[in-house]
Amino acid sequence: MVILGIINNSTEVVSIAFAHSITNLIYTSLSANARLRILSMMHFDINSQYILRIVVSIIFITILVLFSYLNILKIENIFFFVVIRKSLDWVLELYISDSENNFNNNLIKSYLFIDALSYFYILYSCIFNTNYIIFSFIIWAFIPFVFLFKNFPNLKFKYFEFGKLNYNDFLSTFSIGFVILYQRVFIYLMWGTDVSAKFFVAFAIGGAVSSLVNTILVPSYIKRNKFQLNLNSLNKINKAIKFNILIILVSIILLSFNIIYNVINESVIVSNYYISSVIISIFGSFFMISGGLFKVIYIQVINKNNDLIELLIAFFSIIFITFVGFTYGILGLVFSYLFISLINFIFYTISLKYECKRLIN
Repeated sequence: MVILGIINNSTEVVSIAFAHSITNLIYTSLSANARLRILSMMHFDINSQYILRIVVSIIFITILVLFSYLNILKIENIFFFVVIRKSLDWVLELYISDSENNFNNNLIKSYLFIDALSYFYILYSCIFNTNYIIFSFIIWAFIPFVFLFKNFPNLKFKYFEFGKLNYNDFLSTFSIGFVILYQRVFIYLMWGTDVSAKFFVAFAIGGAVSSLVNTILVPSYIKRNKFQLNLNSLNKINKAIKFNILIILVSIILLSFNIIYNVINESVIVSNYYISSVIISIFGSFFMISGGLFKVIYIQVINKNNDLIELLIAFFSIIFITFVGFTYGILGLVFSYLFISLINFIFYTISLKYECKRLIN
C-alpha cells in the first residue's frame, strides 16, 4: 500500500486497503488471539484451527472468484493477490507460532528475510519496471505457500473438527477488525478515491511498524525471555508509561504549531493534511506499540480476556471518527489514527497496572 502510494496509484491503494480490511475482519476475528494463546502455553487445539482456517480461506476465495466471474463485484487483480496472501499467512501463522512455542525460531527468521526481499522487488517493479508489477505481487502473494508446502507433513491433521472459538477472544479480535474497516469505508464514502488513498497510505506508514512489533516481535520476545510479572518488570512498565507521556507532550506541542500554521495560512490543501497525517500517525505508532506491548502481556502472560477492553476501544473510536469526520472534515481525520493509538494505550495501561498490583499484592 505504501509503495503504490509513493507512485500515486490511488485506485490500487484503495483496492489493497479494502482487501486488507475485509480479510482482516474475517480472519483476525476467527483467529481469536490464537498466536498469543499458543505462546502462553495454554491448551490450544491447533489441529482444529488448521482445518478452520483452510476451509474458511477456500470458501472466501471461491466466493470472490464467483462474484467476479458473474460481474457481481468488480475486483482488481491486486485485490485477489492481497486476499490470497492474507489467507496463506493466516494458515502459516499457526505453524510459526507452534514452532516458536518449541523454541524453534529458524522458520520465522527465514520467512521474514524472504518476505523482505519480496517487498524490495515490488518496490523495484513499481518504480523502475512497471511491466512486472503484477508478477512481483504474484511472488509476494505465494511466499507463505512455499513454507506451508515444505512443512505440510508436519501439520498433524488427526481428525476433521471445525475450530472451536473462544467467544471472548472472538469479540476482542472482531472489534479490532471492525474499527479498521469502518474507518476506511467512512473516509472513502466521504471523500472519494484520491483523498482516501492518501490517508490510507499515511495511516499505513504509522501502523506498519507497530503491527510488525506487536504481532510478531513482542510475543516472540516475551516467549524467548520467559517474561514474568514481578516488581522489576512493573518498574519497566512504569518507565514505558512515563516515556509515552513525554512523547504525548512533545506531540501536542508539535501538533499545535502545525495547526496554527495551517490556520494562519488558511491551508486546506489535501497534500498538507496528508503530510500532517503521516507525522501524526508516526507519533501514534509510539502509543500503539506500548499499548500493544501491554496487551500482549495482559493476554499472553496474565492469560486474561480482553474482550471488554477492545469493545470499549471500538466504541469510542467509531464515535470519534464519525464525529470529527462530520464536524471538522479532513482536519479531523488527521487525528483519527492518533486517537485510536492513544485510547489503546490508555485502556491497556490502566488494565495492566490494575492486574499487576493485584497479582503482586
